[in-house]
Amino acid sequence: MFQLTIPGKPQQKGSKTAFANTRKDGTPYASLCDTNKHAKPYQQLVRQMAAHAWEGGILTGPVAVHVTFEYQRPKAHYRSGKFIDLLKDDAPHWKTSKPDADKLIRTILDGLTGVVFIDDSQVVWLVIDKHYAGKNESRTHIKIQEL
Repeated sequence: MFQLTIPGKPQQKGSKTAFANTRKDGTPYASLCDTNKHAKPYQQLVRQMAAHAWEGGILTGPVAVHVTFEYQRPKAHYRSGKFIDLLKDDAPHWKTSKPDADKLIRTILDGLTGVVFIDDSQVVWLVIDKHYAGKNESRTHIKIQEL
């Protein structure tokens, strides 16, 4: 089993914006751009860290992937005064707000494609969870196993 931790706030990929452009010969064409400017650098970080840590040959068979997205807790989850480091009783464990898990996983799988496995179509078992970590902690844990 291969395990990797990516530091920093997880970034989503998926929403696109279209732009109309014109070629030098005057013919029009459309360009697509990701609406999250942090998605591409985050995907490159995933690719670089995976390439550095991966010691085996590229996987060619079915793959199981478990990705845990951990987010920094908002200040509103904590008590005040001398108990400022304690969570409120109603502080949630799971992050149910945006970004969507399906958009987050695209960045991870695209970053691993061509490094760990040939194509993300090899992923036949996928587990994703999003939850809160500590006050100043955001990261992504990735576990990959060839089946």
